[in-house]
Amino acid sequence: PIVKSGASVVHIQHEFGIFKDDAVLLAFVRALEDLGVPVVITAHTVYLAGTQRATFHRQVVRAASCTIVHGPTRHTDPDPGVPCPGCATTAPLEGWHGKRGRSRPYMTITAIDHGTTVQDRTPRAAARTALALDPDAVIALTLGYVTPDKACDETVTTILDMRDAGELPAGFRYVLAGAGHVGMAGQKSAALERLHTIVAARHGEDTIDVRPGWVAPADLATWFGACDFAILN
Repeated sequence: PIVKSGASVVHIQHEFGIFKDDAVLLAFVRALEDLGVPVVITAHTVYLAGTQRATFHRQVVRAASCTIVHGPTRHTDPDPGVPCPGCATTAPLEGWHGKRGRSRPYMTITAIDHGTTVQDRTPRAAARTALALDPDAVIALTLGYVTPDKACDETVTTILDMRDAGELPAGFRYVLAGAGHVGMAGQKSAALERLHTIVAARHGEDTIDVRPGWVAPADLATWFGACDFAILN
């Protein structure tokens, strides 16, 4: 179907938690390239030498027409076998860019820095007004995609157990802001629906505030400015 559609290029966003079978993906990339459809791989995590995943990266870089990594092109003092924390690096891919079937290697790796601009934290009063949050509450915040693997339902259940046991400070609110993960088919509504079900069953509306929807990068400073502390799932 991809070839018949006349696609000029196929772009694959790769992350190991989404693609479970490296061999199948590698075969897919090679098949498309053999059929004349160039493949671009964006690698969201790059593993260093000495791991099976590092071997996969070496193979996929050779198979695809272009590989994109995010972050600096050099990394100081890399720890072999451990993914670079917070960024990807092309350092472990050096020497791997000889494209399959070519007699002379050529560079197919592109590094694009990414991230978000550091913003000044919005003053608490202004942030809470903007987000319609109680100005006097003690607010804990979880910000980001709401997916089953983050165990947000367990966090909510634990907080409600603490409420029932009288272990929360007066006026405590737990705010979850974020959408279901667009890359996990069928889980977006299920993850959010489960949270709503738990809150409703436990009459937790006075403690749990679920704010579904995309949080724009420009709003991050406001969200973090409004909370007292964050819970990172």
